Amino acid sequence: MVKATDIFKPQAPKGQSKASATDRAYREIVIAEAQARKKKTERLRQARREQEALSGETAEKPAKPRSRKPARTS
Repeated sequence: MVKATDIFKPQAPKGQSKASATDRAYREIVIAEAQARKKKTERLRQARREQEALSGETAEKPAKPRSRKPARTS
């Protein structure tokens, strides 16, 4: 017997349903990974800032100029 609620529901083809389910799962995974990566990056930045504040090294030390070797003469 056919239910009254089933008559008016649009049915997607099975191939399309599987593809859309796979696509949806893929997008959810990618979004979740991006959010986790962003959260971890922000946490690490905050930890680095706190560490720099404790050590007092907020500015980078200037690089020492390299001494040049004298040119070879033949």
